Amino acid sequence: MAFSVFAQHSEQPLAESNSDLRGQLVLFSIETPDEEVIVLERSSNFEYFISSGEKGEEVKKKIDAKEAQQLDREFASIFIKAMYELATYEGKCKKSWDLKMKGDEQKICKEDEQRHQLFEAFLDPLRKKHSF
Repeated sequence: MAFSVFAQHSEQPLAESNSDLRGQLVLFSIETPDEEVIVLERSSNFEYFISSGEKGEEVKKKIDAKEAQQLDREFASIFIKAMYELATYEGKCKKSWDLKMKGDEQKICKEDEQRHQLFEAFLDPLRKKHSF
């Protein structure tokens, strides 16, 4: 009499993560010297979200596509103006703003009044409208 023995392995599948970053596109992000972070994202379903708050404690809200596209255009205009049109800041830089837009990145010194005012003028109405 012949017996066949086959081993069975019962490994459980690994838990899947729902934080797949391929579906999220960061349109822009701003980090102020005070550790405030503002991020505009678009999902793979063309839903738009704005995240804001202190670094590591951001609150995410869904926003209207029309508003998101307007914010994206306005930020792009200011970002490009700050990067290419304004004179280079010559002073010492203690803390800076970290700005990112679709792969481009720039740092702006807090002491650079011209650029600082541009981005504060962009953020003030945004803060009021979305309560952050």
